[in-house]
Amino acid sequence: MKFGKTPLFCTSCRKELPEEGPVLLLEDNHARYFCTEACAEKFYTPIVKRYKDFQLRLQSKEQDSLLDEMLGDPSVIDALLYSPNEVWMVSNLADECVYHFISELGEKDGKKISGVCASLVKKFKPSFVITLLVTKKIDFVNEYRCGVKLDAANFQGSSSKSSVEQYDGQLDYLSEEIVITLEKIKSELLAIHLENRNEFDVPYEHFTKYDHYLQLTLDAPDEIRAFNDLDTPLWCYIKSGRNLDDEQAFFYLVICLNQGVEQQTGKSIVIPVFSFPTIDSKIYNFFRTGKKLFGPSQN
Repeated sequence: MKFGKTPLFCTSCRKELPEEGPVLLLEDNHARYFCTEACAEKFYTPIVKRYKDFQLRLQSKEQDSLLDEMLGDPSVIDALLYSPNEVWMVSNLADECVYHFISELGEKDGKKISGVCASLVKKFKPSFVITLLVTKKIDFVNEYRCGVKLDAANFQGSSSKSSVEQYDGQLDYLSEEIVITLEKIKSELLAIHLENRNEFDVPYEHFTKYDHYLQLTLDAPDEIRAFNDLDTPLWCYIKSGRNLDDEQAFFYLVICLNQGVEQQTGKSIVIPVFSFPTIDSKIYNFFRTGKKLFGPSQN
């Protein structure tokens, strides 16, 4: 008789979970499984309390700042959860992330009304709502504009696309010269990757498991580095993550060709050329030796 697979337990009550059966997984970057919604609520109680206390402190400074009656309107809830105008991500040293969705909800008494939803996120959708509030005080809303600002289009309805996805859809219209350049760069980067990777690194056949990290890395990189080892200057977007299967930490790198700035939006136009996950610090450091273009400063 063999032991079988390693048992999976509820993160909150530690009850063993069935191998096949309904379980709750509320975050993309942390393997926290729950047997019931009640267990999930119990586990996240400290962070819910933290946000509630913060909201009460703000409320004491801003009298009549909240418009709780509007939270009874289903259209307001829908706008807060699925049609944000802004999305901000805050995280801690354990890479635990909370997302702040900010929505414009019209006007009242000549003042703009805004809504805020703080939530965990799975697959770009709210999975566990920590707090909801509606206010006409801009200073109140500004308190939630912190951390890293993300592309709100990724968190809206299924018809919305990010700026990079829209550009990918137009690759057929690139000049033949740029297409040839992209193919040449991709071949050179693949050769560099093959030359420098170790046999213990993430197998190529497992790369597709990390595909969702490409857009996350472009939208919210930990840092961006210049990569000048080829004839064409490139940008290297880097983001850290953690594998849900075995909690293995990894880095995801996206090497991009910068095509300048789009005049109407003012956004940088980048074309992803080559991307890969790695658990090897050697190849990670190889691609981040260039000048830092974005990222936290170090003392």
